[in-house]
Amino acid sequence: MSVDDTGCFVASCADDGSVVVSESATPSGGWEPVDTHPSPRPLRALAIDPAYARRGEQLVVSGGCAGELSLLRRGWFGKREHTALHHGEGTISRVAWCAGTTLLAWANEHGVKVMDVERGEPITFVERPPSSRHVDAEGCRCALHWAGEGELLIGWADV
Repeated sequence: MSVDDTGCFVASCADDGSVVVSESATPSGGWEPVDTHPSPRPLRALAIDPAYARRGEQLVVSGGCAGELSLLRRGWFGKREHTALHHGEGTISRVAWCAGTTLLAWANEHGVKVMDVERGEPITFVERPPSSRHVDAEGCRCALHWAGEGELLIGWADV
């Protein structure tokens, strides 16, 4: 689950491959689905653009078991576009979007990658620590958190 920086939009994904974006629709806190994106593969991670409520193009990034990181874009007049940002390195287990920037980080079995979504350019790769590989059997996944503009915290098991 991922929430934009206004708290008005929330995105979620599921094993059935669906991505649903909902908007806070009632004063009592109810949520109304406003957009859905189907995918043929189970999804494990997603991030909504922190500026989702303020942009003309609304962006959500998702990834999962197929090893593909996808940019889901809904533009003017509801036009939808699906763009593969990355693929071929195993399950995408976490995605994190840095508020106030166009930086996106995601974790797969090899490590963490960061890219500038607007430019479509890779920024860096942080290799997964060898000591964290023993925890896969226990189901531990990477944790990502943007602590500030350009400052990414990465946690993997005991590292």
